[in-house]
Amino acid sequence: MTAFVYQAEHIESSSIQLLKGRLLLYVLLAGGDYNPGGVTGCGPTIVHALSKNSVNLGTQLLTILSTYTGAKLETQLDRWHDVLRLELQTNASGQLTKCYPKMAAEIPDTFPDVSIARMYLKPLSSWSPQFTGITPDSLLWVPTQPSVPEIGIFCCNTFGWNDNDLLKKFKNNLWSRVAFRMFSSRYVLRNWQNLFASPTTNAKLLKVVKQDKDDGRHTNLEYIWACISISNFVKLAQPTAAVDNEQYIIISLPKVILAVATRDLSVMNAAGARHLMKHDAIGASLHGEPHQSGSSTTSTEDDVIEVDSESDEEYHIAHRALGSNGIIDLTNEI
Repeated sequence: MTAFVYQAEHIESSSIQLLKGRLLLYVLLAGGDYNPGGVTGCGPTIVHALSKNSVNLGTQLLTILSTYTGAKLETQLDRWHDVLRLELQTNASGQLTKCYPKMAAEIPDTFPDVSIARMYLKPLSSWSPQFTGITPDSLLWVPTQPSVPEIGIFCCNTFGWNDNDLLKKFKNNLWSRVAFRMFSSRYVLRNWQNLFASPTTNAKLLKVVKQDKDDGRHTNLEYIWACISISNFVKLAQPTAAVDNEQYIIISLPKVILAVATRDLSVMNAAGARHLMKHDAIGASLHGEPHQSGSSTTSTEDDVIEVDSESDEEYHIAHRALGSNGIIDLTNEI
């Protein structure tokens, strides 16, 4: 699954030009949570063109709502409403592809509803003055850890999967997500064998390799390849059939996630590698196979980030506490 992050500077760019006032106009015309449907027939293309109108309808509306109250507000909104209708009728700014006289006639005289516009400008939240409930404690917000046994039971009962189906689909679609949640858990623990545990999952980190920075990501974060044993993941899925021999996966992780999970900030400052290994090189190196890069240069040990061991006394104390949750004992060899 790919997540796309849209930042304010992107939608404010010259090609999009959706500033605060224009965003308000957009959602009032096209529709949103507080006014589903918006204005009939007014879709995203038309709204975007109107938002770039030379009269600057969105900014004008925002100024009116922020400046006036009472009768003056009604007067200013009536004038603004007439300008909007005129633009739809005549396309005076040239931003629309054609004129929309029928749409202009169907815009209600009460548009925009001031109460709805204010809800978009100041949406109700748990921290709003008028909120009467209990203010949430954000310190208690932690990512939910997946329950692999429950997911397995659900999939078998719902989709009719057998053990082979379950393990194949989990390896292709689930294990990398489970591993990421484990490493990013606030309660992740690690012992001297690089065995990691969160309250619900656990795995052994086999190898860590730096990624080539030229990977097309639009982020300043540095990423690493992490090779992880999935033997315990498979045990948690509780299959009854024999499993395949390739009991590891390779996932992409922000380096900072591993640094926090290992409590080892030196991981963040590991020396730069002369030759950066690719994804397929890690699997080959686990089996003792040489890996040739595109320039016939083999990767070196400098590529590997060493994760320092530390005293695991505190780990065992904490792990005994986690044992009540029924997770697999990490003192067992994987």
